[in-house]
Amino acid sequence: MLKNNYHTHTWRCHHAVDEDEAYVLEAINAGIETLGFSDHIPFLNGPKSRIRMDISEMEDYLKSIRYLKDKYADQIRILVGFEAEYIDDEIPFYHALLREQRIDYLIFGNHLYEGYETSSQRIENAVQLQQYVDRAIAGMKSGLFQYLAHPDLFMVNIKDFDADCIQASKQLCQAALDLDMPIEFNCEGLRDHLNGHIFKNGTTLAYPHPQFWKIAAKMNNKVILGADAHASKALNDEAIKEAIRQTKELKLNMIDHLEI
Repeated sequence: MLKNNYHTHTWRCHHAVDEDEAYVLEAINAGIETLGFSDHIPFLNGPKSRIRMDISEMEDYLKSIRYLKDKYADQIRILVGFEAEYIDDEIPFYHALLREQRIDYLIFGNHLYEGYETSSQRIENAVQLQQYVDRAIAGMKSGLFQYLAHPDLFMVNIKDFDADCIQASKQLCQAALDLDMPIEFNCEGLRDHLNGHIFKNGTTLAYPHPQFWKIAAKMNNKVILGADAHASKALNDEAIKEAIRQTKELKLNMIDHLEI
């Protein structure tokens, strides 16, 4: 059973479904104690995106989750936050959201390896991979984020886990260790794998990548499970069960909650 989940999306990101309350009801049914909403943060200064809410939708998001937090306070703990990238032009916006206590937390989804137009799911060479690593480490060092989501996302467009991928994985894991920051074993990538989804690398396997997690296990990184739910049913599905099985098999150093 997933005890706490801090990685939950809503329909506002344009690639998730179900009303906000459906996630809460599913979480309660699944016995989840803390449900953290962390939809993709809107860009304040960047271009409009098809995979994140618009800045004009943010107030509705915050209002909706706060309403549910109060409505179900006697049944479940609800938090509101965002999954965010580490983009220089957006950092003051993040600080303001946290400083003004408009949100409870941020998780770090490193979807952009250098700037607004550089997708971490389209990494093609060692230079871009190192940019991804450097951006991830800079973000982790910023102190803005609770954990690094899907650290192995770089494998979406890379077929072979080669020497560059090994080096990148070790750098990411070492930085997380040095900063005492958890890294996330992501259920959405596993969900895609179980559904036979073909990633850009031409296989059904991208993340969570077994070779990355063998390195994390050896280095004894703190690991947290993230449902990365884009539908309410994803809070209690076969991917969750399979993720729990795999993390036990890998003997990962699992944690089940964040101090928020």
